[in-house]
Amino acid sequence: MFPDLQLDSVYYSQDGSIAERFFVPVLKQSVKFDRVSAYFSAKALSLYAEGLEYFGQNGHLYRLIISKDVSSEDFEEIKRGYEIKSSLTEEMIQNLRQNLSLSEERAISNLAYLISAGVVDIKIAFKTKGIFHDKCGIATDSSGNKICFRGSNNETEAAAIYNYETFAVTCSWMDCRGFYLSGIKSCEQEFQKLWENRREGIYVVPAQNAILKEILTHNKGQIIVDEVLLKKNAVILDFDKQLKLYLNVEVPQRFIDSFLFKVFLKSKVSEIDGDTIFFRSGLGYLDFEEIRRKISQKISSLGFEFYTTQRYRDYIEEKNIHIEGRRKLGTELKFDQTRYQNQFNEFCAVVNSRMSRKLRPQQLHDAFFMLAMQKSGNFSVPGSGKTSSALAVYCYLKAKNLVNRILVIGPKNCFDSWKSEFKICFAEKEPLSVFDIQASTFSSKSQKSNFLLYNGHSYNLILFNYEQVDACEKTLAEVCKEKTLLIFDEVHRVKKINGNRATHALNVAKDSNYTIVMTGTPIPNSYQDVYNLLHLLFPYEYKAFFNFNPYQLSKPSEDDIERINSSIQPFFCRTTKDQLHVPPPNEDELLTVAASVSEQKVFEILCKKYRQDKLSLLIRVLQLESNPKLLLHKINLSDFKDVLNITDDIDKIAFEDYSEEIKKEIESIEISSKKNACIKQIQNLVSNNKSVIVWCIFQDSIESFSRGLSKIGIRNDYIYGSKSQEERNEILNKFKSKQIDVLITNPHTMAESVSLHSVCHDAIYFEYGYNLVHLLQSKDRIHRLGLPDGQYTQYYYMQNVFKNESQSFSLDEAIYNRLCEKEQTMLNAIDNNVLEKVTTPDEDVEIIFRGLFG
Repeated sequence: MFPDLQLDSVYYSQDGSIAERFFVPVLKQSVKFDRVSAYFSAKALSLYAEGLEYFGQNGHLYRLIISKDVSSEDFEEIKRGYEIKSSLTEEMIQNLRQNLSLSEERAISNLAYLISAGVVDIKIAFKTKGIFHDKCGIATDSSGNKICFRGSNNETEAAAIYNYETFAVTCSWMDCRGFYLSGIKSCEQEFQKLWENRREGIYVVPAQNAILKEILTHNKGQIIVDEVLLKKNAVILDFDKQLKLYLNVEVPQRFIDSFLFKVFLKSKVSEIDGDTIFFRSGLGYLDFEEIRRKISQKISSLGFEFYTTQRYRDYIEEKNIHIEGRRKLGTELKFDQTRYQNQFNEFCAVVNSRMSRKLRPQQLHDAFFMLAMQKSGNFSVPGSGKTSSALAVYCYLKAKNLVNRILVIGPKNCFDSWKSEFKICFAEKEPLSVFDIQASTFSSKSQKSNFLLYNGHSYNLILFNYEQVDACEKTLAEVCKEKTLLIFDEVHRVKKINGNRATHALNVAKDSNYTIVMTGTPIPNSYQDVYNLLHLLFPYEYKAFFNFNPYQLSKPSEDDIERINSSIQPFFCRTTKDQLHVPPPNEDELLTVAASVSEQKVFEILCKKYRQDKLSLLIRVLQLESNPKLLLHKINLSDFKDVLNITDDIDKIAFEDYSEEIKKEIESIEISSKKNACIKQIQNLVSNNKSVIVWCIFQDSIESFSRGLSKIGIRNDYIYGSKSQEERNEILNKFKSKQIDVLITNPHTMAESVSLHSVCHDAIYFEYGYNLVHLLQSKDRIHRLGLPDGQYTQYYYMQNVFKNESQSFSLDEAIYNRLCEKEQTMLNAIDNNVLEKVTTPDEDVEIIFRGLFG
């Protein structure tokens, strides 16, 4: 009992341990212990461990009221303790109490354990004005004796050990006149008022309720409850993962029925739950500010006050400075890397120790740029090792426990590249665990989505092609929120503004913490292509920072182009193969072939018939050069749509019939001069034990080449659109293992994400369109990072030559020259650290035929 204890009337911290002299012996004899402390530290309880052990084993309760100023460490232990307790049965709590031993090493801290065992219960006190500063305690033993202590000491480690503290003790059994007893009773009553939240001007909330109801927010190392949430007759705008409007008014329906709500807010609301309005999740922070302005302007008419919480204001400020901060960082990383040398060295040390492949210095710089920016583009030229640089970003983030996986969204023919690059980059240091949507056997969207939702954490590489994103859009968006590096490969494929592909991609990316968009050709069509690209990176900031509308991007003035490039350049890195010291290719070999008499006649007729329709003329001349019999059939626009950047409706392409005279000329040509010369060139290379890749446009050309080569004993196979991914992989493996000598394909099918540079160094371009993207990517199938010094790369371009009055004309030569001009434009842009100015397909066609028609 308390009367048996040797107690002092006043305790001074300088006279020895307050815990040993007062708290431990008192707790051992207590059946009830109530404490009010302005400040609190979980470490203080560990000083009372022996006393709490006796106290807790007997099923007693330590009730504690503390102020809102709690360290982040203690907050996490409070939260953890109540979460554990909520999952325990009463029987389990009793077992915890019986086995309570604070001296043992436990998986959770003392405080969380005490809460979960039901020994400690905590409430948190807030004052709307001033601070909560009371410091008092009342202990009761089994005979009803009471001890009240009051003084300077808080429930903190510093108060118990380091500070100069003092408190006075009042004992109920030592009071003959009842004077001290009345004081003790007054303290008990005051504690109970506080515990039951009955004190005017003070708001006391159970800690577990504060956590579960998210009244508490974790910010800057403290638990802060924003006092404006306690305001009466007020409307409070708050942001905690979602924009909310709290209606702390007597009749919330009055606000909901108001003109302000119905006209300005209702369309942006997703749900109303009692006195809380929840806004749609798709809104950006500029929408938040517009909502704030409207409420601020109109609220006075309703007689309510309007406030915003501190965390709302912090969120808006963070968003306002974030994009500007990213811009400055991007500029510094590209033009003044010295100030980040220490961070770069640390990054390189981590990557080099955890990756089996050693990256080139320029690749490491690109990877560091992408890491530092968090959201950025890598527009390095095809074949420069963008995949390896992105894997280095993942490597570092994984080492720092910031991501656990990569989600790649790209064309399905990039999947094998990602798998093989991952294995090469990490080898045995991190085994590949891949989820390939193309290899999955799910029969429905829900099966795919559910599997990924519940099993996605077990993969370090998740592969989705653009066409499959809609099936799992919401799940992928959730995956991106949780320790995931999101990568859009060949992002130029997301080009149609407001198209389905762009919409699904944007929904997945909007809340990603780390995003990389990759393409070797960032604006293959026009500056409109950057619209989706920038929205993928900065969905909420685009309107405030970039704000280029689609029309402005489609037809930019010189001033627009300068402003666009100035705005974009800090957010992407771009490396050339020269910077990576890839051996340069040999000078192109142009193999000219004179047209036969019959081919010349047909060419002249085509020029007359299609003089006013140059796109149709281009297609028809390509057909003449490949297989003249194609002229007798309707144009299959699918052969050209992507290769030539054709956007016209198919009905606009001419399909006129030819006279019988022309048909006879066409039918007299068994094999075109150009194709015959190409076969001879293939024979010559193969006879010198060289592997060859042949690039075509027409499916007919691909198949006829394969038949012709097989007849003369040359082992070959071909790939085009109708081949499944499994068939393509099998053919590529046969080519790489030298089971076949010639691979025939087209740029639309094979221009991306396939590496053949280890086995093939000769490529023949039989047919080629004016799509620079596909030309560059096709060239880079055999010319890319990884080629040893001194290794040659040779490109051959077949060029048919016709007579035009007194001059010669070659459509192939005109297209080739135009492509060379566009490539030089791109290289000049890279040197100037801007994105290249592009021409439209119509402009390209006019340029190509300028030599024919003047």
